[in-house]
Amino acid sequence: MEELLSQQPTKTIKLNRGDKVTGEVIAKTLQEIVLDLGTKSEGVINKRDLPESTIESIKVGDKIESYVLYPESESGQVILSLQNRGQGRQQINPKWIKFMNAVNTEHTFRGKGVDVNKGGLVVEVSGVRGFVPSSQLSGESVLHLGELVGKQLNLKLVEVDPNANKLIFSERKNFTDEQKQALSKIKVGDKVQGPIQSVSSYGAFASLQDGLEGFIHISQASWEKVEDLSSKLSVGEEIEGEVLSVDENLGRVNLSLKNLQEDPFEKVAADYQPDDVIKATVSKVSDNGVFFSLQDGVEGFMPKESMEAGKTYEVGQSMNVLIDKVDLNRRRILLAPFLTSTSGLIYK
Repeated sequence: MEELLSQQPTKTIKLNRGDKVTGEVIAKTLQEIVLDLGTKSEGVINKRDLPESTIESIKVGDKIESYVLYPESESGQVILSLQNRGQGRQQINPKWIKFMNAVNTEHTFRGKGVDVNKGGLVVEVSGVRGFVPSSQLSGESVLHLGELVGKQLNLKLVEVDPNANKLIFSERKNFTDEQKQALSKIKVGDKVQGPIQSVSSYGAFASLQDGLEGFIHISQASWEKVEDLSSKLSVGEEIEGEVLSVDENLGRVNLSLKNLQEDPFEKVAADYQPDDVIKATVSKVSDNGVFFSLQDGVEGFMPKESMEAGKTYEVGQSMNVLIDKVDLNRRRILLAPFLTSTSGLIYK
């Protein structure tokens, strides 16, 4: 029976941008959610377009509705979006078609640097302006960013949205066969060493063996919150990091320094027990609650629903609070007000 079903021809349905379609989720890859649309081509939704909560909620076997973003990519897939970006929008400029076709492919574009701003490099590719964020440039390029203006670069498409005039690229470096071979041997969890090459506001670059590049995002430099990375790392400093991932386009090895350090939270958190009363200082007030600074970089949080009615909280204010829960996974201690009055309490 299965053999007979497999021999049935797939439906040929002409899809247009903006069409609403229903498909069954048949796979979730690192970058995409793949749907069976009942047609000759599979549909794909780029995970970049989805919040983390939505990605987690979608399971293989689910049937979901989506909209056609582009009827056929270079790889023959239907590019989908959970939002309708096509209906009632202006017609796409023909210059953008080649970028839409290159979604989810390994196509290399040639682009010229035309301007530099705080966030990265503005480029022109086939008559259309795009952007390469600093985080998508090699460490060498970041060091000499101004020199890239007027120069040709190899680029890989990261994101395209013609309606929002959005065209994002990543630099694609040229490597020797030796570098490619060295990169292929590096595995997640490996430990690597090298000197710091440059430090920026968002991360630091390190020189590794075989001409490879290591990148430490500011969030991976220390277990404590780092506001100024230059206060933690300096050019020429020798570091050891754990490999988090490998970026073959940039020839970059993404590293974590803090994974090789003892997490101070585990030790400090052991000193806190539910119902303990401690002194804490307000570090931030948000719509969801109040953040408190405790000790040794440990953060406490009082949810909005736990806050004392009528009480105001200001940054820098110190007060006694009650330990409600120690959350090891989120490295956070949940707090509650320390009430010194029984006013308003109801006894049964």
